[in-house]
Amino acid sequence: MTKRMTRRGFFKGAAAFGAALSAAGTAKPDVAAPKPYKTELHKAFICPQPEEGIVKAHADAGFEGVELRNHGQTDEEIKADLRLFEKYGLRIHSLIGGGADFNDEDPAVRAADQEKIRRAIQMTSLYGANTLLLVPGRIGGRTELPVPNPENLKIRFDPETLDITSVADGDNTPYKTYIEKHNRSAALIFDEVAKLIPTAAQYGVFIAIENVGNNLWLQPEIFAAFIRKFGALWVKAYYDMGNHTKYAPASRWLRSLGKSQIAKLHLKDYAIQRGICPLGTGTIDWLEVRDTVEEIGYSGWVSYEEECQTDYSPADYARLMDRWFAGQPMLD
Repeated sequence: MTKRMTRRGFFKGAAAFGAALSAAGTAKPDVAAPKPYKTELHKAFICPQPEEGIVKAHADAGFEGVELRNHGQTDEEIKADLRLFEKYGLRIHSLIGGGADFNDEDPAVRAADQEKIRRAIQMTSLYGANTLLLVPGRIGGRTELPVPNPENLKIRFDPETLDITSVADGDNTPYKTYIEKHNRSAALIFDEVAKLIPTAAQYGVFIAIENVGNNLWLQPEIFAAFIRKFGALWVKAYYDMGNHTKYAPASRWLRSLGKSQIAKLHLKDYAIQRGICPLGTGTIDWLEVRDTVEEIGYSGWVSYEEECQTDYSPADYARLMDRWFAGQPMLD
C-alpha cells in the first residue's frame, strides 16, 4: 500500500512521456479525441503547508486551485498564504477543517469542537474559499465494532429516522453493538452540525462532510440520506472517489448523492487487493466514473489526494487529471 512506485512503471516510453510534459514544463492533455462533455472540471491540489516551490510547480503544471489544511492559522498567516497563492494565480477553494468529536458523549467535548469548527468556518471565509471539509466524528474499527465484510454488507435503515436496522442478511446479533453505536453517533453528529448552519450561512461557507474511513455511513444510500436530512443549502458532501470504494463503486456513490448534494470532489485511487494506491493504478473504472460525473451534471473543483508514496510530479498529476477529465485512460 505504501510501496514506492516509479514513473517508469506507470508510463510507457520515457521519450513519449517527456514529450507529453514538454512546453515550458506544463502538463497538457495528450489525448487524441476527448469526449464532448458538458461538465467542466478544474484541477486543484492539497497543500498542507504552503511552500513556494510546491505552489509554483503546481501553477506551472496548469493547476487552477488549491485546498489548504487547518492548522490553527492566525489572521496574519492567512494573509501571508493569500499573498503567496495570488502571486501564482491560484484560487483557494476549500479548507480541510480537520476532525470533530461531535459524537462524543461528553457535552463539553462537543461544545469545544463547536468553537473549533466555527473558527474554521471563519478561516475558510478569510481565505476566500466557499467550502469547509469536515470529518464530524468516528467510531471504532472492525475489531472493536464488528461489521460485515464488504461483500456481505447490506445496510437497511429507517427512512424517517435514518436509524440502521440491519447491516447484513440473516442474523444481525454479531453487529448489534455496531448498529447501536452508529445510530447514537449519527444522531449526535446531526444535532451538532445543524447548530453550525447559521454560522455557515453568515460566512457563505458550505459545510462539506467527507466520507472518510470513520466507520460511519458505509454505503452511499445512507450517506446521501443523512446529507439530505439537513434540508439546508449549507450542508453537503465532500465526496472522495477512493474512500469507501470497497463498499460500493464510485459511480453508485455519485448517483446516490447527486449533483445537488456534492460540494467538491477528491480524486484518489483504490485497488481491491491493495487498498489506497497511486492514481491510475487501482481497480476503479475511471472511465465509468467520469461518465457518471457527466451524467449527474457535476461541474467544479477536483483535488487530487495521494496517500501513498509515488514519484509523480505536479506535471504528472496534471497529465493524469487532464486525461481523466477528457474521458481517456489515465495511463497508456
